[in-house]
Amino acid sequence: MLLPIGLRGVLVASFFAAFLSTLSTQLNWGASYLLNDGYKRFLKPKASERHYLVVARLLPWILAVGAMAVAYVNRSIGASFTLILNLTAGVGPVYLLRWFWWRINPWSEIAAMSASLPMLWLRPYALQWLGLLEGSITHLGFMVLATALVWLPVTLLTAPSDSRTLQEFYARVQPPGWWSHFSSKAKQPIAWRAVLWQWALGTYALLATTVAPLAIWFGSKPIGWALGLSALVAWVWMWRKNGGLMRTGEAG
Repeated sequence: MLLPIGLRGVLVASFFAAFLSTLSTQLNWGASYLLNDGYKRFLKPKASERHYLVVARLLPWILAVGAMAVAYVNRSIGASFTLILNLTAGVGPVYLLRWFWWRINPWSEIAAMSASLPMLWLRPYALQWLGLLEGSITHLGFMVLATALVWLPVTLLTAPSDSRTLQEFYARVQPPGWWSHFSSKAKQPIAWRAVLWQWALGTYALLATTVAPLAIWFGSKPIGWALGLSALVAWVWMWRKNGGLMRTGEAG
């Protein structure tokens, strides 16, 4: 499809704006994560604010240099995506279980992250020794189970998070699962079935709203209009179900 010159310029400018915005976001987010959750918590917990400010200014440059080095040696976006997927497969259950099990603590996440790379190196030999075929399912399954053999004992052998913090979290969120230590102090349980239903519907509405105009633009008009109409129905249903919270400003 041929586009007018002006529209091409807008698309190119939008692409670079989105690229730079994503790049700066990842650098700032990564620096904040490394400083507050790593450096400040475990390496220098009692340093001055000026010291933390200097480190915060240096970390984005270190991350940028590392990113350029990875980009230089990278030969395939698909291979990079697969590598990231395998490296994060082990920590995924920790991110999920921390909503359902009060015993998950920061050391659980650190152990899962630390074990991912060694398990990735050991995976070919382990699969061969176990007699399992190479494949996406076996690769991801091995990473999940192998890293669990590390982070689960670490979780049970290290101290849980502060009881007051856990109680405040449960009072706000009231998550389902293994929270019996704190559920007795909650005022009123949340109807999680309705909440999860609205979450699923909201996720669909967001995806359909994003894909619908693209489908119409690239020629799949029936699919695009169907997605757009269903997304509109989902948005209206959620708005009415929540009593017009978006209009009254009470959603927060």
